[in-house]
Amino acid sequence: MFELLLANKHKLNDLFKAALEKGDSNKALKIGRKLIKKDNNDYNNLNNVAMVHFRLGFYEHAINYLLKANIVQETACHWENIAQVQQAQKNYQRAIKSYNKALEIEPRKMSAWYLLAQCYKSNKDLKSACSVLTKLILVYPDNIEARIDLGLYLLLQGKVDKGKKHFEWVLSSQDKKNAREFMLSKLNEYRYKPYIKELIFYYKELTCIEKSLT
Repeated sequence: MFELLLANKHKLNDLFKAALEKGDSNKALKIGRKLIKKDNNDYNNLNNVAMVHFRLGFYEHAINYLLKANIVQETACHWENIAQVQQAQKNYQRAIKSYNKALEIEPRKMSAWYLLAQCYKSNKDLKSACSVLTKLILVYPDNIEARIDLGLYLLLQGKVDKGKKHFEWVLSSQDKKNAREFMLSKLNEYRYKPYIKELIFYYKELTCIEKSLT
């Protein structure tokens, strides 16, 4: 009997993953609920089903499943996902607390540091966002996205020279082409600010010069 239940659970897991890969969240949700009925103490399934609810915009259901997952097994992943849902609900203070709980469990969790910085930025606290990103790149100096965001947030505070230093580092990275494109796309979001508009023009001109020399 136990072997049959285990086989059925494995089959449902495969169907759940297949639905997610196809982007069929509604189907994945139905299968996920069946999985939980079979075993409501499987914290991985609770987490996965919660994130499907999150993608579909069912935030309260997502939070409930994640809290249940944490009761079974408290993990940094669960707290990070709880924080993402709270952030989507614009409950920034709660989200910040949840990201910090994730980092208490797993201090080097890069995604939690990065998302925490974004949360501070959404809460219009650029100073704290910069502080978090500075800590992140001390541990992960090659994180290009964090470097670009830190440079941008410094620019938005009027700290142009400090911001440019991070952009210059990005432009000297090995993945130079993709890094530059991502950097310009981020800067372009704030092109209405004169000094950022000038930087965009400068980096585009630099790109043209480099192409002419190759």
